[in-house]
Amino acid sequence: LCDIDCMEPLHGNYLAVSVSRKSTEEISVPSSAVRLQMPTSRGVYIVDTSGATVRAVLDGHRDRVTCIRPLPDGRLLTAGGKFDATVQLWNSETLTKVTKRDEDDEIKILSESKQMKKPGYVFDLIVLPDSNGGAVFAIAAARYNTINILI
Repeated sequence: LCDIDCMEPLHGNYLAVSVSRKSTEEISVPSSAVRLQMPTSRGVYIVDTSGATVRAVLDGHRDRVTCIRPLPDGRLLTAGGKFDATVQLWNSETLTKVTKRDEDDEIKILSESKQMKKPGYVFDLIVLPDSNGGAVFAIAAARYNTINILI
């Protein structure tokens, strides 16, 4: 079993789920629970909730991922734990490819992300919409007693 660090709904029937180390404690799992095969013990998984399958693993962090935020333009931000202390930006084309059904049901391991400037260990990421109603937005990263604006 893995520990779920955070999760965030994506478009359609997809969910981004961050997991870390396998839990060693025995827990009671209801018979109605859906079990997913996780190919690694850490990462961000793109899960198809309609088919209960893992479609891809976003593998851009060296530590657990503490926060996931979808952006209005289709990209995805993931923030790493204190040993990683990075924010990764995943492009929308890559995410669209893995959520489209194809003949190949193999889980894709993705590591092509853009690293944002290092804000340090991030507790939360918030999307700040354009106050004029436009398509422009900013990202605020909360870290201890500091808030950094990333984009």
